[in-house]
Amino acid sequence: MEKMNPRLLELNKMLNENDVLYQEMAKTFGMSNCMLGVLYAVRMHQNAATKEIIRTTSYHDKERVEKTLKEMTEKGYLQIEGEEVSLTRKGRDLARKTIDLIILCENEALEDLSEKDHRTFTMLIRRYTSLLRHSLEEVKRNDR
Repeated sequence: MEKMNPRLLELNKMLNENDVLYQEMAKTFGMSNCMLGVLYAVRMHQNAATKEIIRTTSYHDKERVEKTLKEMTEKGYLQIEGEEVSLTRKGRDLARKTIDLIILCENEALEDLSEKDHRTFTMLIRRYTSLLRHSLEEVKRNDR
């Protein structure tokens, strides 16, 4: 096994801490992580999104998302027409009490960063993601 660089350990720890924050919020709101992700994804797209957008932005597999969409539809939070998913009035009310509060906290955290820190932060995340993507694509190409 490849030894983990201390910087990678630190990065993984920070990313995990961030994930745990959202898991804790899902628990606080009495919903699954997937339900929080679906609700967030739909809210982020002005109360309507495609199933593909939801899968991509909620970081859950197709089966889990489909199961959660079905549950949320049965509870009256969502309306689904083909691939389009939208919030019902009940869904928008839930989003106001949950997702909107998370977004408010996210905005406050970002606003506490200076403009320079924000630019540096986003530039570094983009750069790291690009470098990682390139390395992972190499692995995929060589694995065939």
